[in-house]
Parts: sequence; C-alpha cells; structure tokens
Amino acid sequence: MRFVLLQNGLTDRHTHFFSETIGWLDACRKRGHRLSVYTHKMADPVVLVETGGIAAFSFKPEHRLSGQDDKSYRDSFVQAAMSYANTIANISTGVGVDDLVVMPFANDWQVYGIALWLRSLSESNRPKVALIFHIPDLGWTPDGKSKHLQGNFSNIRFAFKHLKSVTSPDRILCFATNNGLSRELARILEIPFSTCPVPIHYFEDDRTDGRKPTPAERVHIGVIGEFRPEKGSLLVADSLELFNQTRPGKSMFVQTNYSGSGTAPGLDQLSRLDIDEIELFGGEMSQAAYNERLKNIDIFLLPYLHHRYAYRVSAIFAEAVAFGAVVVVPGQTWIAEQLDLGYGAGVVFDTSEPSEICRALIQASDRYDALRKQAQTNAGKWRQTQCTDALVEHIISRLSS
Repeated sequence: MRFVLLQNGLTDRHTHFFSETIGWLDACRKRGHRLSVYTHKMADPVVLVETGGIAAFSFKPEHRLSGQDDKSYRDSFVQAAMSYANTIANISTGVGVDDLVVMPFANDWQVYGIALWLRSLSESNRPKVALIFHIPDLGWTPDGKSKHLQGNFSNIRFAFKHLKSVTSPDRILCFATNNGLSRELARILEIPFSTCPVPIHYFEDDRTDGRKPTPAERVHIGVIGEFRPEKGSLLVADSLELFNQTRPGKSMFVQTNYSGSGTAPGLDQLSRLDIDEIELFGGEMSQAAYNERLKNIDIFLLPYLHHRYAYRVSAIFAEAVAFGAVVVVPGQTWIAEQLDLGYGAGVVFDTSEPSEICRALIQASDRYDALRKQAQTNAGKWRQTQCTDALVEHIISRLSS
C-alpha cells in the first residue's frame, strides 16, 4: 500500500505542515509503507529536497473563497475545487485501488475537488481516501445552549454528497482531531467520523535545520505563533500590562509574526507598553530557534477566543505540553479539556477579558513550581499519544478494521 499525502499547505520550514510531513515520512519508513508527498507549487526547493515532495498545488487549505453574493461565492468554490481536482489528476499517475490518498487539512472545497477527481477514474481504479479535519468552517459558531455548531452547512454537505456518489462509504475514512468536531461533523454530514491523534512531530535538536540558534534567555511569560485576533492578539497588551502591575519584574517574550496585510492587530498597543522586561519578536523562527524558545518559556499564554477554539486544536498548546511547559488557556475549549483529562498543567481563564486572563497568569505564576513539576510528569504520555506517528497508526488500524 502507498500513502499519497496531499500537503498543499506546505511551502517552507516555518509551518506545522513541514513538521507534520517529516512525521509522516518517519512513520511510513518505520512501518515499511511507501509515501508520496505533493506540496504547494511555491514550496521552497530545500523543503522539496528534505521531504521528497513534488510541487503541485495552486491553493493552500486556508484559501479564502471570494464573492459578493451566493452565485459568485459558489463560482469561487467550484473554481478552487476544480483546480484541486485537476492538480491531483496531473500528479496521480500510478495511484490505484490499493492506495490511500490523504487530505491532511480537509475543508469543503477540497472534498468536492477530490470527488471530482475520483469521478474521472474508472471505478475499479479509485483509491481509498482519508480526510482529516482540524477546524470547523470559520462561519460556523457554537450555539450557546446546545453547544452544537450552527451556520451554513450547504457547501460541506454538497461536497460530501458528491463524494459519497462516486465511492462506497467504506472507502472514505473521516477523521477530526478533537472529539467535539468529530461529533459535530458526524451529525451534520450523517457519516461516521473517528477522533484521531493530533499530527504533531516533535523535532529533536539533531533533526532541525542544522543551524545552532542563539541560546534563548529564559522568560517567565511567552506568547508565540501567528499574532492575529482569533488568537487573542488584541488582548495581549492589556493582559500583560495588568500582570506587570501586579507581579512586576517578570520577563516576557511575544512573537508578533503576522502573515496578513498591514500591521499585526494589537501590535501598536503592545509596542506602547512601558515594560522593561518584554521582548517583541516580529519574524519567523527556524525550527532550531523555535525549539530553543519552547524549552525556555516558563508559562505559555494562549489568549485565544473561546468560540474560535471550542472545536479546534492548537499546535502551540500541543508542543508546549510536549516540552513540559505550564500553560494559561481559554475555558470551554478542546485545549482546556486536555488539562481536565490530565495532560499538561496550567490555569484556565473563563472569559476573554484582560482582567480574567491576568488572574489566570497570576495564579499560574504563583503556583509555577508545582505546576511545572506536574507538566514535566505528563509530557511523555502526551508525546506518545498525540503525534504524527500515533495518527498514522490510527489510520492503519481503521484500514484494517
């Protein structure tokens, strides 16, 4: 059997797409399975060499559909899906009935695209497909009472209707990386979903890019990752200012990298803070530098908006837990649920208010030694059960069941 990994989000070494792909390569090599990797067409040549990938796709999974009305939006949906289908058709020579095509970051237009591609194949030559969902559509929100997702499900239902019309249900493997999303997608689509491990690959120092990073100074509070509103970028400045007023002299590090246009939302407020012990870092980090940061932050602040992360995992959280760090995280989310299950250690804030986030930071700081010991104890179990290797094993077990 061959795995065909449609990693259309992979362009460089600074994203989780890259580390996940390295994890796939290691997992398949260990089990003796072949793996073919296809990346975005703008992938860095170094990435193609390291992954053995072939540059192919025009659209990343996070490609936003455009349109001022329903018709133009649907046209954009179809255009993206057809581009995806045509690309797979061009790269899939030799893919057969015994292979598994993996969509590692699934969404509605990609599902429709793979349905279009499968329709172009003879029925006897259609491979199985594995669809892995990480996040709900940005237009879906949890209902305050039932906690069910609500919104416009027409595109995802349209896509699955076509997929189910071209292949049998037992040849469609559907996964989501958290229980809530798995349950909701099964309800919305009336098709079985399985909750799978989070596909994170935890680099050891000798598997990074080979460059020795400048040793990171240990800091007490750290905020890393993309600096955007859904990740609480507009809450960071006020939360840290309140914390500094109460617990002055604590060191802080904030990564303000932003891939959107203009200034990162919240950066202006952050830049005006009168805190001597804060470092702002506006760029991307090499994997080695990122590892160095992970090891040298006492408390990771994840000021994410509750409704955005109710049915969504966080790679930053996964890595922080794997490195035995203490975390401060939003309640009523998958992230908080993991703490309740005994993974990691930290403090939950109940509302997205700077005063409440500050309260959680103070509690985590005051209890740091005990929480750190608990986090270190729990790190090993997390690394074993929530990683790309565990995901591949989960998929293989579904194939054989």
